[in-house]
Amino acid sequence: LNEFLKNYRIDQDQAGKLQEQDATIAQLKTSIRQQQKQIEALTAGLQKVSEQIELSRSTPQLAGNTR
Repeated sequence: LNEFLKNYRIDQDQAGKLQEQDATIAQLKTSIRQQQKQIEALTAGLQKVSEQIELSRSTPQLAGNTR
């Protein structure tokens, strides 16, 4: 009986640890999704800035005559 109770406690401990790990994994997945959205937003912003820089380089600049 003692061996059975000992094994039962071990099983319960392992089940508790498994639940904790599952919760941690779920939190990490949520965090990763949020970070992926942030990366996508930053990438889009960087692309816009890069396009603006490229346009400003390719567009001839007209200087006013200030004489």
